[in-house]
Order: sequence, then structure tokens, then C-alpha cells
Amino acid sequence: MRAADLTEPWWINMGAMAITTFAGSRLILARHDLAGWPADGQVVLQVLTTACWAMATFWIPLLAALFIEKHVIIGDPVHYTAAEWSVVFPLGMYSAATYAYADAAHFPFLANVARITVLFAFATWILAALGLLRSAFRSVKGK
Repeated sequence: MRAADLTEPWWINMGAMAITTFAGSRLILARHDLAGWPADGQVVLQVLTTACWAMATFWIPLLAALFIEKHVIIGDPVHYTAAEWSVVFPLGMYSAATYAYADAAHFPFLANVARITVLFAFATWILAALGLLRSAFRSVKGK
């Protein structure tokens, strides 16, 4: 993948892994509901949830680096489109998934990662909202 190919929907790939991590973590935390599952099934669930969290985590620096290359190094200007919101939800979902995974996997230090990523998600939300307002203002002003 080249930086020029980067569009906002690529973030949905990371979001899908985050949603899967969140679901797997919630299943792990609901152990009483898994009582009928064979032990192997519980292990498989833990392994798959860990793999999904790792894949979601892998996507973030890759997408951030491609964004920097496309908009900072190459100099392609950032223009607001509704697709910007495709970045906001996956980042928020990653924060929620990481927090749930930290509890499910007994990795309390990952809760700190969730606390940091939620700030990035909120900053992204603010930037997308400002872009929306700016775009709306320009369209009203232009009429």
C-alpha cells in the first residue's frame, strides 16, 4: 500500500479488529456464560481475541505513518469529507476494546493505553467536527 492510496475507510479495517476484540473480551469476562464451553473453546477464544487486538494495534502506526507521508511529506492537502468520521469511530472503538481486553487478559497496564488512545479519539472527533462546521459555513457563505 502506498500513501497515495490511503483513504479514510482504511481505518475501518482497524475498527473491525477492535470490535472483534471488544466482543471477545466481553465473552471472556462473562465466564459464567461460558461454563458450558469446552476448555479448548475458551482457549481458542482467548487466542483469537489476543490476535485481533494485536492486529488492531498493528494498523494504527501503519495508518498514522501513511497519513503523515501523504499529507506532510507529499503535501496532499487535507480536505473535509464525511469520510473523516470513518477515522473517529475506529479510534474510539479501539480505546473501548483495549480497556475491555486489559481486564479480560489480566493486563492492567493496557488500561493506560486505552486512557491515552481515548484522548486521540476525542481529538480526532474534535477535528472532524471542526471540519464539518467549517465545510457547512463555507457552503452557506458561498450561496
